[in-house]
Amino acid sequence: MAKANPLVSMVGAAALSVGSMAVAQDNAAASGYRELEQVVVTAQRREQNVQDVGISIAVLSGEDLKRQGLSSSVEIADQTPGVHMGGSLAGQSFQFSIRGVTQNDFSDTIEAPVAVYVDDAYIPTQQGQTLAMFDVARVEVLKGPQGTLFGRNATGGLVHFVVNTPTRVAEGSADVSYGNLGEAKVEAAVSGPLSERVSARAAVFYNRIDNYWDNKYPSGSVAGLPTTFGAPLSQCCEDEGGFETYAGRVQLQFDVNDRLTLRLVGAAAKRTLSTAPYTSVAVTPVVNASGSVVNVIRTAADDTRTIIGPDGNNYFNPALFPLQGAQTGLGFGPAPGLRFAGNTWFGYRPLDPQDRNLSVQYANEDSNEDSSYSVGLHADYDFGEVSLVSLTNVMGFDKMLMMDASGTPQNLFQYGTDSEASSFSQEFRLSGGSAAFRWVGGLYYLHIDSDTKDGLMGSAGSLFAGTFGLEASGVDVIAARTLKSDSTSLFGQIEYDFAPRWTLIAGARGVIEKQDFDLTYYAARNDNDYKVDTSTILFPLSYAPFADKRTQDLIAAKLQVEFRPTDQMLWFLGVNRGVKAGNYNAKSFDGSPNISASQVPYDPEVLLSFEGGFKWNPALPLSLNGTVFHYEYSDYQAFVFTTNSGVVKNVDAETDGIELQLNARLGNDLDLMLGYAWTDANIPDFEVAPGVFRDVKPTFTSEHAAAFSLRYEVPANIFGGRAELGTSVTYSSSFFHNLRNFDADKMAGRTLGNADVSWFSAGDRWHLTGYVKNIADKRYGTVGFDSAANCGCSIEAYGTPRTYGVTLGTKF
Repeated sequence: MAKANPLVSMVGAAALSVGSMAVAQDNAAASGYRELEQVVVTAQRREQNVQDVGISIAVLSGEDLKRQGLSSSVEIADQTPGVHMGGSLAGQSFQFSIRGVTQNDFSDTIEAPVAVYVDDAYIPTQQGQTLAMFDVARVEVLKGPQGTLFGRNATGGLVHFVVNTPTRVAEGSADVSYGNLGEAKVEAAVSGPLSERVSARAAVFYNRIDNYWDNKYPSGSVAGLPTTFGAPLSQCCEDEGGFETYAGRVQLQFDVNDRLTLRLVGAAAKRTLSTAPYTSVAVTPVVNASGSVVNVIRTAADDTRTIIGPDGNNYFNPALFPLQGAQTGLGFGPAPGLRFAGNTWFGYRPLDPQDRNLSVQYANEDSNEDSSYSVGLHADYDFGEVSLVSLTNVMGFDKMLMMDASGTPQNLFQYGTDSEASSFSQEFRLSGGSAAFRWVGGLYYLHIDSDTKDGLMGSAGSLFAGTFGLEASGVDVIAARTLKSDSTSLFGQIEYDFAPRWTLIAGARGVIEKQDFDLTYYAARNDNDYKVDTSTILFPLSYAPFADKRTQDLIAAKLQVEFRPTDQMLWFLGVNRGVKAGNYNAKSFDGSPNISASQVPYDPEVLLSFEGGFKWNPALPLSLNGTVFHYEYSDYQAFVFTTNSGVVKNVDAETDGIELQLNARLGNDLDLMLGYAWTDANIPDFEVAPGVFRDVKPTFTSEHAAAFSLRYEVPANIFGGRAELGTSVTYSSSFFHNLRNFDADKMAGRTLGNADVSWFSAGDRWHLTGYVKNIADKRYGTVGFDSAANCGCSIEAYGTPRTYGVTLGTKF
């Protein structure tokens, strides 16, 4: 029997579902069920019911996020099929991935293909995407290219955190939570009028969690082998995984007159974290006849091969793999070119992560930190027939993040990044029209100034520092780069009801992107083992400096037709052209040859999206939405990590997918949500090694993802109030953390369950909530990096273990 096409099967299932539920629609009036709550979004720059918008959108309300104990942007992805989180530094730096549109370059000079906005302000660096969620009205996740209406054109989609704004009625709220792992969380907000025409809102947020990865240093290392190759570290082997976050936001709203409203917003946040909590995995590179790595496998417990040659036997070639030779010369292996069975090259048998144990010498419980600030002015003026919106925003970001790049008790090498970024944006947007013709147009300007210094670190006593003869003091090997970007765009979109129940949507954005880039390499004196030191340059490195200025002209566009056969049904079919500006590679100095000057800049990526779907909201208390899409990429910006660094290459790619979501109210007391996403992404003929081409899948892309949730409101009066019970289950199939798709780069799929129970007093003045996340305490991989050619190891990070706690809250 021929294998069924999943895309065809899902479309057929959706059609059958629509047909079968239509039969029941006539009986809706007799059901007595409450209607589904209408969800309002601003995906098309005006307030609309989500069921009236021909875009695949996932919406999470701020109240639901609170009840489930969710307070980080990272947790949004788990609730939304087709959305994943990629990133680096063991999850301390994350970025969104939607429908396989991703780029896991960890440099802070790059912009992600999924744009993130907070209160209409674009976050220009991936560091800012790992943000705390507080005083949020809702989160809107728009899937597919979003280039014609939102300020920064994006190929993958966008995530918009819509915040609560000042009110004309005095109100406030406060929530205090405490949970296992020493978690403490406080969120509070107060809002109301200051005068007849001035109102204000202030919100604060605090969250901390203890280090939950127990450092068992030097457990796992072969007895008698050295862990330090020179002077000891300034600080050693503390537990990891904890953090502390402070954040706040203040808003002043001036209702100047009946036409003009001004809202001034100021926000700031700061996090302190441990060094990135990676664990090590023993792996073995597989090479072809020319010595190129063509696969990496996880090392069996009895395997002593350092590298697997084309004949399956041990391959020993210190000329191609210098650290393999260093391992032998230092007496780490039982024989030349061999390893201790099941260990990394340097004699470490990784501990079992199920016990939340790791063994790392380079570990500090509070060395990492990042901070951000934002100041914005929102102005709305009503001319009568036309409305004007002005959005002005200034942002700043600062971070210092460090990690052990081998995840072992041996002091081999580290990675660190010290970055600063600032941005200024200004948008003017006009809108107007009539009942049958609506239009939006405007001008957008964005300036980003980023300064990043990162690279491999050799702390005191490290093997890496020893290769420079500086094992006593250590050395920081820096790639220092600055990138200034100026983006100016003119955009517009129309909606025209050209016939009864038919609508045409057309839009375009023209972008002029100017970039000024500078890159230099040098070795600096190591003044602090847990900082990226740049104050004293010891000597330049052999990698040549690079400087460039260029201008790119980009065009994003949209054309869509919508049909409403009934007031309850919307069909849409459209094509979108998404674009993302090119950028620059800055390969870390890792001992391998540098890329050529022509490979430093890479081109813009262009995504042509064909998408169709339906949104159905019958008289029954349910909604059913479905989307089918096909992506064709030109010059997809593919990031591939090898040795201890990565570069972006422009390649072609294709993606097919389908998404379904059902929301239903079963009776008056039970709400159900079912969601599913199938994503078939493919990059054909990708060069995984010199002269070796294979079809690969983009990183952080699960083929199957699903979400299920139930919320039940107990009909009986309980202690003078009411009670709600909620549960959710999410599933994501396996994915690769490296674009080469080697066997050891694959992370297993996961199923996660959450639950919560809440009691609300009369009038909802007080509430008490108990929650548990990751009920089964799954240990699941999130991000990883392949260092097989350096240490016979890869490093991997895992999601948060089971957490549970209680929240006491009040509204006043």
